[in-house]
Amino acid sequence: MQLLAFLGLAVVCHEAQGMSLGAMAPPTIDEFDAAIHRQHELHRMGVPPPPRQSKAARQAALDKTSRIIQEHNAQPNASFKMRYNAMSDFSDDEYSALLQTKPDHVYTPEHAAAHHRWGPEVDVHASAQTTTTSYAESIDWSTKDNGKYVTPVKNQGICGSCWAFTAASVLESMTAIASNTQAIPLSVEQILSCSSSLQHVSSAYPNKMISSARGCDGGMTFLAFEYLKQSEPHGLTCNALSPYRMRVKADPNAASSATCTSVDVVSKWSSSSSYLSIQNSYDDVMKALQNGPLSISIDASGAGFRHYGSGIYDASDCKSDGVTVDHAVMLMGYGATAAGELYWIVRNSWGTMWGENGQMRMKRTPAASTSKFGPCNAFLYATQPTGLSYESTSKCVTSPASTSDEATLHYLPSSGLFYGVASALAALGVAGAIAGEWRLRSAFPKQTYVESFLNHQLPNREQLVAHMAKKKIKADALV
Repeated sequence: MQLLAFLGLAVVCHEAQGMSLGAMAPPTIDEFDAAIHRQHELHRMGVPPPPRQSKAARQAALDKTSRIIQEHNAQPNASFKMRYNAMSDFSDDEYSALLQTKPDHVYTPEHAAAHHRWGPEVDVHASAQTTTTSYAESIDWSTKDNGKYVTPVKNQGICGSCWAFTAASVLESMTAIASNTQAIPLSVEQILSCSSSLQHVSSAYPNKMISSARGCDGGMTFLAFEYLKQSEPHGLTCNALSPYRMRVKADPNAASSATCTSVDVVSKWSSSSSYLSIQNSYDDVMKALQNGPLSISIDASGAGFRHYGSGIYDASDCKSDGVTVDHAVMLMGYGATAAGELYWIVRNSWGTMWGENGQMRMKRTPAASTSKFGPCNAFLYATQPTGLSYESTSKCVTSPASTSDEATLHYLPSSGLFYGVASALAALGVAGAIAGEWRLRSAFPKQTYVESFLNHQLPNREQLVAHMAKKKIKADALV
């Protein structure tokens, strides 16, 4: 489904104006809001905007972002470009709050000898490693068979739920691949709301990493697969039946038992289902990618990842120490440029305003010369579910992976030409928005709150009130 046409933003090439980067004026917070606010809201898919700091604090954060982008993009030999995105006015603390994919504890050899445990523990046994012995020269699951095996790039909002988003996205793809059908958006909310009992779970990784499911406060992706394993013969329902609400805290009482053991299961976990736990192995990662995407955990604290716009991220400002991870993403595949530059294909959950339509190309080096932990520790905690199947899809809507272009924010020259072009594009944008709204209203004359999610629209107040009233009736019926 196409997104609504949005208000056009003029992009004027500074080289054509004969202006250096140093002469370009960074945007004010008002210009920033005017340029991306509409897309910012649309791509939260109904999730409320974050409580913000003062306008002065946001301007200070935006000014800092502007300096970082300006200085980086002025480097003639940089392998990638930085760009504004929906989080460009976030403070460092706000950005750090997004990065919540962190283990509770990791056993070093000395800890393993002492066998010290934190709280009640559930042991997860390692799955059999992939038996693939060769791999293709390149592969990209985001475009394979016209994007059949992926859903559109998601946006987690300000919730530290990347672990659940990544797990749901990998489940979507692996289930679609197994059944050779179009991927269906699965419920991130079910994972967040129903997995909170998984505390201090010991993983199958060699370092016996331990993690807990903490909703918006984080977790590791293997916990989502463990939740499905323990909920057998049930499974994960689709997003339409349990949409994302960005719960600030995990609440075991928030989701009904009907949701957590939904009869409207889409991705079914059975006795033949399992998941691979791959650690510190380039070859195992490459082999697993022949079968589908993986979930990986990385260090995303560097400015290069935060402000990535395009090109091949060199991973020079992140840690590859075999310890530090704070963010979960999908590893979609790998490839090479015409010049022979190798890269990994990474899919984020920060909307399509980030990176190359929500994805990144990250520097890849041959197995013999790469760190065993991978760039930004990408090989440290790689996971892939297997043996999945569709159960029932009658109430769910397939979601082709097509995306539309989004507004981009560059340094804005103060000139009559800019404002003339901006006004013209704004008029075109308004006309497009009206036309898009008319098309959607024609197609969905009585659109509901849930349908707004599926159409990537921000639900209105009436839809929200009706939806909450409906949920209350269902909840009361279960009491």
